[in-house]
Amino acid sequence: MTTQASQVAALIRKQLKAAGIPAKTTSKNYSMGSSVTVTLLDDPLPATVAAVEKETAQYKYGYFDGMQDMYVQSNRRNDIPQTKHLFVDARYSDQIKQEAWDWLQARYRWLENAPSDYAEACGTVLSTGEWAEQVVHQVLHDQNSHPGFWSSRKPRKRA
Repeated sequence: MTTQASQVAALIRKQLKAAGIPAKTTSKNYSMGSSVTVTLLDDPLPATVAAVEKETAQYKYGYFDGMQDMYVQSNRRNDIPQTKHLFVDARYSDQIKQEAWDWLQARYRWLENAPSDYAEACGTVLSTGEWAEQVVHQVLHDQNSHPGFWSSRKPRKRA
């Protein structure tokens, strides 16, 4: 039996493939709901992740309101299949994580005593109280906070 969530996953997979964006989609159905997870592969640009999130929002028929502790159906459509929850995740290679770590260490003096190997730095609390993983995550996922890192990378496909 084909569910709406599996139809959503198939539609998104087809759209991303047509756009040349490498991704994996999975769907789950469970009591009282369904979800689709879109995993973007091959070190996507933050702008690509944002564009995919914006484009796929139409397939989510609402959102969870934590203040009221309830799911709100705010985007119900009958012309396309939809799912209760939709997640977009970006996967980054160990190589680009190391490049981000090197880039940070070259620019910020407070990282001069941190290990030069990112894998070794993981689990290390830095002088600012942040963890190495948090700092690299911010660079990779938010191009506005550290625009110089992404502008120095070779161009990738955008959504």
